[in-house]
Amino acid sequence: MDRLRLINLTQHEVVIDPGQAPAVRIPPSGSFARLIERQQPCPALTVNGSSIPVIAVSYGTIADLPEPQPGVGYIVSRLTAAARPRSDVYFPLGEIRDETGRIVGCRALGQFDPGGGGADASGG
Repeated sequence: MDRLRLINLTQHEVVIDPGQAPAVRIPPSGSFARLIERQQPCPALTVNGSSIPVIAVSYGTIADLPEPQPGVGYIVSRLTAAARPRSDVYFPLGEIRDETGRIVGCRALGQFDPGGGGADASGG
């Protein structure tokens, strides 16, 4: 088991509860790694006489993801992790929800294969 310092680059506290007490709580660092989103208008759809806008969304570069550092791991969103599979980049996996459906934690940290074998956006 590797020991490292985790830096939370999301906007929310990450609570990891693998079923053992106590849960690990990692507060947001104040920096937020994210994908830069590009939007391009497309022809609208007409449904039942109403015009519905359609926007093509694509993701480009990642903003504010530090370069790898020895002994440091970064927690980012799943989308950001999928866009930049690295051995030091993790995302919350196995969401835990409260009675209202709000995410309150996760069971583990996920990681996409830095060799390119795990970043399947289809979820499969």
